[in-house]
Amino acid sequence: MNLSLVKYFIYLLILKKSLAEININITLASTKGAAKLVCSGSDLKLVTEKEIKLYNITDRNLKVSVKKDVGKEPDEVFLKDPTDYGYVYYKYHWNQIHRKVQVKTTEIEDIVNKEVVLTIRNHINNTTRKAKVKIDLYETVETTISSFWDKDAFEDNIYYNINTFYFKTELNFKNTWKDNNFISLTSIIGSKSVGFVDIAPGRTVTTTLAAKRTILLVKIVYAASLVGNLFANYARLFGKYHFWAPPISDVMKFGNLNNEIIVNELIEIKCYTDPVIYVIDKETGKKVPLMFDDKPFHKRRQKN
Repeated sequence: MNLSLVKYFIYLLILKKSLAEININITLASTKGAAKLVCSGSDLKLVTEKEIKLYNITDRNLKVSVKKDVGKEPDEVFLKDPTDYGYVYYKYHWNQIHRKVQVKTTEIEDIVNKEVVLTIRNHINNTTRKAKVKIDLYETVETTISSFWDKDAFEDNIYYNINTFYFKTELNFKNTWKDNNFISLTSIIGSKSVGFVDIAPGRTVTTTLAAKRTILLVKIVYAASLVGNLFANYARLFGKYHFWAPPISDVMKFGNLNNEIIVNELIEIKCYTDPVIYVIDKETGKKVPLMFDDKPFHKRRQKN
């Protein structure tokens, strides 16, 4: 196979893996007790000049911090390959410095419900015999997902997934970091009864599909920090080595450099939950009871 093609395919695989690593899974419900919010994954990015400015990890600050950490100031520090000494990170299997974004905390802040009527259907018996009608009613509804971010959140190319679940319906939405987005998705909601209603000749039964118009407010708190090892070089032997690789988290801690940037996102989901069907006699206005077929069953004989 052509080597350029191999490199191209590898690049595509790496790119695909790096795009939507953060997943926000929300189980929709009309109460906080039933709703669920689970987040997983993280976004990793090799540091650039943007992160150097964002975390104030200048050459001078890092050297001073390393001295406080290990006891002596290095002559040089490096964040990633290639260094002035070649691919040192690769050679010694050290982790290059990355910016890591992951979900720190989550909260379902509020759930608001309002009962609404989705659709109405009349069942008219124009025959001279009693009619049996199965009760099932469905309607296409709209689910909207809105995303709102802190105004001072840092800019970056981070992609993540918002996945919503309601019974067997799953809606997926891919969003971009700090993108105050709005998306509308359609799905089907409804209900089906195992029973039926008897409709007398000339009578009309009205079935009404109602549901709750539910609004969920979800708060996601992200933490962005630096991970990996800092390559510190000592021209003269320090201890047993010229090359040291202290964790960047320790270096920043000893140097009093902030290694956790907090960013907040508020997600608003407008959806429909708790479908229910009301069956009413149109003339009397009374509820029509559901009927059920008596199904015979066979009792297994015990073996002697």
